[in-house]
Amino acid sequence: MNFCSYPRSGSHWILETLSKCTNGIFPRKTGGWRALINKSHSLHIFRNPVVYLCRHGKDSILSYAKFMHHRFASNVRDFNSKYLREMIIENQLPLQWRIHMDHYFSQNNTKICYIRYEDMLRMPINTLKIIMRFYGMDILHLDEQAVWDSCGLLPALSHVYPSGKRGYLPQLKYVKTGRASPDHRMAAFTERWKGSEEWTEEVEMIVNDYIGETLLKYGYLP
Repeated sequence: MNFCSYPRSGSHWILETLSKCTNGIFPRKTGGWRALINKSHSLHIFRNPVVYLCRHGKDSILSYAKFMHHRFASNVRDFNSKYLREMIIENQLPLQWRIHMDHYFSQNNTKICYIRYEDMLRMPINTLKIIMRFYGMDILHLDEQAVWDSCGLLPALSHVYPSGKRGYLPQLKYVKTGRASPDHRMAAFTERWKGSEEWTEEVEMIVNDYIGETLLKYGYLP
């Protein structure tokens, strides 16, 4: 079984939630979902069924740029609009996202199941059931109460230790915030670029030149 997405589209979050909320399908002792599902960000043409997860391009691009900064540049420079602009232009992040979307949506393959990050936030149970049916799993194994208890599992927030060093809370991939309303989650974790100081008007124009039409093509507002 294959699960593909552009980087920072929420694939790890969805697979962890699926693993936690399906009784016995993904035993932790055998590696959980990793033992059965191949997660990839590459461009493939699969013979076997693949779930393709998409997320608004601007959210994905901003999240990916922040991830790359944290991974490779946080010790030498700040994350600011200049760094974001360099990442977008030099690494062509918008072009990568557009190629990714066009590649998977152009295949018109019945072996591809398309889901959206935004739908997982709005309708987590229905989205997980779609994935399970596509993979041939019995949806009766889905613990709906566990899904609601876990629907507040959101990407980990940075933590400032007493020493002043920034990092992430040990052993925590996600922060449980309880059963937040769908509107609350949507407001907090979609269209995040709109509240980003680094996402300047210049960055907005550059990104729209790359993917403005592509966003509309796949049902997103620029």
